[in-house]
Amino acid sequence: MSKNLLREGIEEVKRYYIKKLQKAGVLESDSDLEALTLSELQRMVEFYQL
Repeated sequence: MSKNLLREGIEEVKRYYIKKLQKAGVLESDSDLEALTLSELQRMVEFYQL
Protein backbone atom coordinates (compact mmCIF):
# COMPACT_ATOMS: atom_id res chain seq x y z
CA MET A 1 0.00 0.00 0.00
CA SER A 2 2.76 2.48 0.82
CA LYS A 3 4.34 1.88 -2.60
CA ASN A 4 1.11 3.01 -4.23
CA LEU A 5 1.09 6.16 -2.11
CA LEU A 6 4.70 6.86 -3.04
CA ARG A 7 3.94 6.32 -6.73
CA GLU A 8 0.92 8.64 -6.49
CA GLY A 9 3.04 11.29 -4.79
CA ILE A 10 5.70 11.07 -7.47
CA GLU A 11 3.10 11.33 -10.23
CA GLU A 12 1.54 14.36 -8.52
CA VAL A 13 4.89 16.16 -8.35
CA LYS A 14 5.57 15.24 -11.99
CA ARG A 15 2.21 16.75 -13.00
CA TYR A 16 3.09 19.91 -11.07
CA TYR A 17 6.44 20.26 -12.88
CA ILE A 18 4.86 19.47 -16.25
CA LYS A 19 2.28 22.23 -15.76
CA LYS A 20 5.03 24.71 -14.85
CA LEU A 21 7.05 23.79 -17.93
CA GLN A 22 4.00 23.97 -20.21
CA LYS A 23 2.99 27.38 -18.83
CA ALA A 24 6.50 28.62 -19.59
CA GLY A 25 6.24 27.21 -23.13
CA VAL A 26 9.25 24.94 -22.70
CA LEU A 27 7.64 21.91 -24.34
CA GLU A 28 4.14 21.70 -25.68
CA SER A 29 3.55 17.98 -25.84
CA ASP A 30 2.37 16.19 -22.70
CA SER A 31 3.86 12.94 -23.97
CA ASP A 32 7.32 14.51 -24.30
CA LEU A 33 7.23 15.68 -20.70
CA GLU A 34 5.53 12.59 -19.27
CA ALA A 35 8.31 10.43 -20.68
CA LEU A 36 10.82 12.23 -18.47
CA THR A 37 11.71 11.13 -14.96
CA LEU A 38 10.96 13.24 -11.91
CA SER A 39 14.64 14.15 -11.64
CA GLU A 40 14.78 15.26 -15.27
CA LEU A 41 11.69 17.41 -14.83
CA GLN A 42 13.11 18.94 -11.67
CA ARG A 43 16.39 19.79 -13.44
CA MET A 44 14.46 21.43 -16.28
CA VAL A 45 12.42 23.55 -13.86
CA GLU A 46 15.61 24.60 -12.10
CA PHE A 47 17.40 25.29 -15.38
CA TYR A 48 14.61 27.56 -16.62
CA GLN A 49 14.28 29.07 -13.13
CA LEU A 50 10.54 28.44 -12.95
